[in-house]
Amino acid sequence: MPLFTKKKTSPAPTLDINLLLGQMVNRRHDALYDRVRLRAGDHMPDRIRCFQRPVGAPDEFTPARLKDFVDTNMYQASQLPAPHEMIVSRFLYLFQPWAGDIDRDFFLENYHWQLQVQEKILARQPVLLGAATGTPESVMDNFGKGTWLNDKGSRADDSESVIHRVGKGIAWDISEFAVFVPSLVYLCLELQGEPFQLQSDFDMYVMLDGVRDWPVQ
Repeated sequence: MPLFTKKKTSPAPTLDINLLLGQMVNRRHDALYDRVRLRAGDHMPDRIRCFQRPVGAPDEFTPARLKDFVDTNMYQASQLPAPHEMIVSRFLYLFQPWAGDIDRDFFLENYHWQLQVQEKILARQPVLLGAATGTPESVMDNFGKGTWLNDKGSRADDSESVIHRVGKGIAWDISEFAVFVPSLVYLCLELQGEPFQLQSDFDMYVMLDGVRDWPVQ
């Protein structure tokens, strides 16, 4: 046999790309949001269940109005559609500018929230602890000031852009619990408290902030 004869090798295994694509996901930062709107003179309910009505469903407090993407980004009632999943790290309130300070403060002092997945309450914030630890989002403080934060964390002038105040935010960090929300299971963020009559129009977003898995298309 010649000295440099090429060794016979078996053919390389083939890979079914369709099976691989079926397992690939894009994991990205995202949020679920739901809007709560009531008119001046209405009574704030003692229980508000968020993420229960998807796009196209009647609004809970104004049934004649259908929810759209301004109100929520839920595609299915009370659950994430398959195969979407989420890990929740923060819970936020975002109050619209026209929501009255008196109503907002009374709501924050007298209502607490709890996050339920399936039959388990995975995160809960009591009234007093929530009022003590809830901190306004730092980014909200920059709205309307015409400044921005550079990569060194200090303020710098930005004469080319105008940032308008869009609301006031309160956030709770629940990353310690790493709340996992799988697809096709019951999801509810419930607000509970003492009903009161609103002095002005009430408008806020309830948000679950975290990381979501999106299949590669």
